[in-house]
Amino acid sequence: MLLAFLLVPQLARGADTPAFDLKDGERVALVGNTFFEREQTYSYLETLLATRFPDRNIAFRNLGWSGDTVFGTARAYFEQPDAGFERLKRHVTEVKPTVLFVCYGMGESFDGPGGLEGFVKGYNRLLDMLEE
Repeated sequence: MLLAFLLVPQLARGADTPAFDLKDGERVALVGNTFFEREQTYSYLETLLATRFPDRNIAFRNLGWSGDTVFGTARAYFEQPDAGFERLKRHVTEVKPTVLFVCYGMGESFDGPGGLEGFVKGYNRLLDMLEE
């Protein structure tokens, strides 16, 4: 039983998953809500990645925005959410990241289970835009 308990995590990891790596010259962008916006103050993730790859020149850009959602709601100021989404698109385009970390869902979770379908649709739209 103990052997099975110890082997299950190894089997679940997936042998085909490549190790995460940042190459010299990468431009990492953090895109998301308050969780990433607070990284401007505390910088845990940037510090972790910079110390993990100390021999590489890696640039970090924080595009986190307090209260934002996958729809760009907070970035819209007093305009429609689509204006906020376009603002995010413009910011990402200007930064030209080679690696993206995306963090959304906290604000959307307050919509409960009924909001899940809309969140998934908005998240997929966001990921499609970021992939461009």
